[in-house]
Amino acid sequence: MSRYHLSEVAKADLEDIWDFIGVAKDNPDAAPRQVEAIFEKLSFLARNPRVGQQRDDLRPEIRVFPAGRYVIFYYPADDGIEVAAVLHGSRDIEGLF
Repeated sequence: MSRYHLSEVAKADLEDIWDFIGVAKDNPDAAPRQVEAIFEKLSFLARNPRVGQQRDDLRPEIRVFPAGRYVIFYYPADDGIEVAAVLHGSRDIEGLF
């Protein structure tokens, strides 16, 4: 069975995305849609863990996959994926890693 496991950082990232869209951008209807779209990508990646682009320049073995304006950072695992982070694509990704 394929699954995804969220790191504590990834959980916080998803909460931040929800808060930013729902509160800071004052769009409470869009927040759950965006987070749900990310979870759909996570389910897809859990079934297809090698589909993302490998980015050894950030961390060994880490892969990235787009989810709308966000980027999912994850590691393939025997039974799915381990999600390291979910960040907005406009952020300084290299600087964060």
